[in-house]
Amino acid sequence: MMVLSKLFLSVCTGFFLMVDGDATVHNFLRRTQDYNCDSICTISDSSRTLTITNNCQHQVSVKTDAGNYGACNWSGGKTPPCLRDLAPGAHAEVQLLDYNPGWGFGWQVGEFGHSTRFEMTCGADQYAWDVSYNAGFDIGMTVVPPEGEDVVCTDRTAPAAYQLGADSCQVQPCLSPTFVRTLGRYELFLCNRPADVNTPGPCGCERCPGLPCREGEPACSTSGGGLWCFTGGPNCPAKTSPPGTTCPQ
Repeated sequence: MMVLSKLFLSVCTGFFLMVDGDATVHNFLRRTQDYNCDSICTISDSSRTLTITNNCQHQVSVKTDAGNYGACNWSGGKTPPCLRDLAPGAHAEVQLLDYNPGWGFGWQVGEFGHSTRFEMTCGADQYAWDVSYNAGFDIGMTVVPPEGEDVVCTDRTAPAAYQLGADSCQVQPCLSPTFVRTLGRYELFLCNRPADVNTPGPCGCERCPGLPCREGEPACSTSGGGLWCFTGGPNCPAKTSPPGTTCPQ
């Protein structure tokens, strides 16, 4: 459950703080209730999509998770028709939202608990997203956003990904490898492209550590599950990497 909660609940409160007026709240709730995840393969607005390319050497089906709440109730994964049986080199496009419905999406090719995940929470003008190994690692992933640097995670040590395991502070490292970029046309490459090399995370080419703490300590917070971890603080080795930096493997 920890891995599901990272993005799905992170922006709900902030979204409602930006809402202006009862009519806007009503329209938001109506859109949320009316949204049908089964239409994710129908592109109604080509300016905000995710193209998923199978760069693996075998056929894959991409399971899509949309949380255990909201209009989708796809917890545990469902494979939309356009993401079923993608041959090597094939790609498919899914529709992204232009608002935050209170939950986020996750994509993976293996079973939950054993597979690399790409997670995304949509918003009105920006998306928050990450590559996560919390629920397991099976393939590398490359994310190409509409602006800024690509994010490449090729192996189990990738510093731009959440790390393996969901029973300790690796689910909430001292600096989160979550990226926030504008809405637009995103690309996700399964198994990476041939020349892809790991890119830095918020602690450079080292993985940000998860630092346990006790409830009530300064900069100590929890994302659930009874795990309390430092966010930032003097022991977090934050590092800014110049554009174009890659990490040796």
